[in-house]
Amino acid sequence: MLMFPMTRAAAVYTPVTLTGFTQDVVANGTGTPTTSTTTAFDNTAYVLVAQDYLLTASSPAAVYYLPSSGTISSANTPGLNYQLASYTGSNSLRLTGSGSGVLTFGTTGLVGDVYVLGSSGDAGTNGVNATITVHFTDNTTQVFTGVNFPDWYNGSPVAAQGIGRANRTSGVQDGTATNPRLYEKKLTLNLANYTKTISHITVTKTSGLTNSKLNIMAVTVDDQDCVPALNITTNTVTTTSANGTWTAPASTTGYQYAVTTTSTPPATGTAITTNSVSLSNLNVGTTYYLHVRNNCGSGYSVWNTVSFTTLPCPSAGTPTFSNNVPGSVTISWPGSTTSGVAGYQYAVTTNAAPPSSGWTNTTLTTANVTGLTPGVTYYAHVRTNCTNTTAGWANVSFVNPFPPCYEPSNITISNINTQGALIRWNTGLNWIGFRYAVNTSPTPPASGTTTTDTTLEAVNLTPNTKYYVHLRTHCGTTNFSSWKLDSFMTTATCQGPLTPVISNITASSAYIEWNYYPGILGYEYFIGLNNTPPTSGYPTNYHAAAPINLLSGTKYYVFIRTNCDTNEYSPWVVDSFTTVTVCAQPNMPVISAIGPNMVTLDWAAVPGAMHYEAAIDNSPVPPLAGTTVNATTYTNNSLTPNSVYYFHLRAVCSGTDISAWQTLQFTTNPLSIGEPGNGGFSVAVYPNPVRDMLNMEIHGQIRGEAKVMLYDMSGKLVAERTITADNSRLETANLAPGMYILKYVDSETTGTVRIQKQ
Repeated sequence: MLMFPMTRAAAVYTPVTLTGFTQDVVANGTGTPTTSTTTAFDNTAYVLVAQDYLLTASSPAAVYYLPSSGTISSANTPGLNYQLASYTGSNSLRLTGSGSGVLTFGTTGLVGDVYVLGSSGDAGTNGVNATITVHFTDNTTQVFTGVNFPDWYNGSPVAAQGIGRANRTSGVQDGTATNPRLYEKKLTLNLANYTKTISHITVTKTSGLTNSKLNIMAVTVDDQDCVPALNITTNTVTTTSANGTWTAPASTTGYQYAVTTTSTPPATGTAITTNSVSLSNLNVGTTYYLHVRNNCGSGYSVWNTVSFTTLPCPSAGTPTFSNNVPGSVTISWPGSTTSGVAGYQYAVTTNAAPPSSGWTNTTLTTANVTGLTPGVTYYAHVRTNCTNTTAGWANVSFVNPFPPCYEPSNITISNINTQGALIRWNTGLNWIGFRYAVNTSPTPPASGTTTTDTTLEAVNLTPNTKYYVHLRTHCGTTNFSSWKLDSFMTTATCQGPLTPVISNITASSAYIEWNYYPGILGYEYFIGLNNTPPTSGYPTNYHAAAPINLLSGTKYYVFIRTNCDTNEYSPWVVDSFTTVTVCAQPNMPVISAIGPNMVTLDWAAVPGAMHYEAAIDNSPVPPLAGTTVNATTYTNNSLTPNSVYYFHLRAVCSGTDISAWQTLQFTTNPLSIGEPGNGGFSVAVYPNPVRDMLNMEIHGQIRGEAKVMLYDMSGKLVAERTITADNSRLETANLAPGMYILKYVDSETTGTVRIQKQ
């Protein structure tokens, strides 16, 4: 329970008649100040001046002065006045060094906060610090330390300013409308001292510059005659109620009280005649302030305030679960009968951390939750709702069970060679993964290797050997299907690729792709002008090639063979293609950079082309003509975000030799391989152009081994990386600037994009 300072109901500022002043620091009458003062206000030079001060009988009247009445109206506290001592006698408690003095109250019976008027001289920017002790008639005290009185020039809080001063020796007047100044210091009494009568104060100068002087000029008391209610306590505090009691003052006609959530007392309260009150309809777990003041008939005392906090919202208790079946569960909790409980909130999540949203409100202590995923660990969270607040969350974890686990189906084994094979299957119901083994025994293994894919590359096999494929579905924890068995025979000799697929044939390039064999060392390929098989070819780890700088209108022969092991090659497989005759239709442009409002497209140069015509619009039908482009790149920076566009391109070899239009549909999205959007598999490639690092962001599920290969425009492989995570990066810092072909391949998806290295 906290106690708060009192705030008075009505100020009764009473100037105090004091004895104990030690020096006269106010010049008055006619003559040099040395004749009417005993010492300077500051170190040696200046004194304050009264309204009647004249250096000589013919001197002009003082412009800035202390009033003849000696009454100072505070500029800091409206309605507060100070009464200075006579200007003809001692009127300052002047302290030097670490001096101390006593001011005895000639005005008796005063109770309330003390306001001290004073200032310091030659005190610099930090002023003078003092300790002021208030003495009561019962011989108790209250000490105020660190009371700071600034130098009499430019300090605050100002009680009086522009009061004038004069040189004590020469009598020459000094001062302005704002300086010198006297300052007001309020000494707020403790609540226990508010009923005590003040007898005197002791002032001790505790710090300041060596030559600084402290002058205490007057005291006013905020006198009160209505004693406040004391010893307020609160008890029997519940979630929504509490009782308050206090000591009845000797004189009272009743009280006013108020309960608020702020420590500031109200302007008025509820009237009662008893010194206790019962508080109800409170909010749970809330800090309140009980304000009480005494009604003395003629007026009110100051407010007395204490704080208390209602009990917190009770716990709902630890939840339990039952009827835990695939997809649903019933949760229950003890609940609470404590007043203030409006109901409960519950949620079932996959996170042990309390939910920040998404819970359900109920007045029951049980709930049935559906839509669960079998095999997943869940957490049932429950807490009490007390309308304005809630209790802490309690939770319990459980695993939703699996339904029956079904075998995988339709196992297919393909791309068999001497040392590897490609194995695929369909999923069974309720699966979360699979276990597999590939060995030479028909007996199922004890466990197997875990995978979540439905494609397996079996490698490092022995030629001309029968292998068994063991496969079962994993449906969660220890829930497995029975083993599914299949078999295959590795080949005795190295098998050559199947007939390649040749595509993207232009006047100077083509794209050649053949089937993939797991477990081999790689491939060799050769492209020439005759059909005689070469003795060797260009080695590659990828099952594709992209020759460039070919002659237009020329027939080329493609030779490909498999490298199964060291010095073990298949026979050459041969195919052919003929490049396009100039003026050839441009290859399909490549998006090298794309954003919400722009696109940059690049294309391979068409041999013999003088220039190109390009256009971007919203129609798949090519225009009658386009914008002339003298390069093999085109940029448009005025596109609309998330919009479908068509880029039309044709080559102009002469005024009468113009190729057919090539049209590319694109959407203002990042450059990608595959089928972006609508749940399709795609590989987003960025940035393009690239400097040091090329990012490849996978959307969808990789099938089998996934690789990216980077070729220069001669078809040479310059970088390669196996993708093993959803996001991969390919370092390009060491590559020379220029255009490159990026190829992505897994067991189901193949695609290329052109990349510009800056």
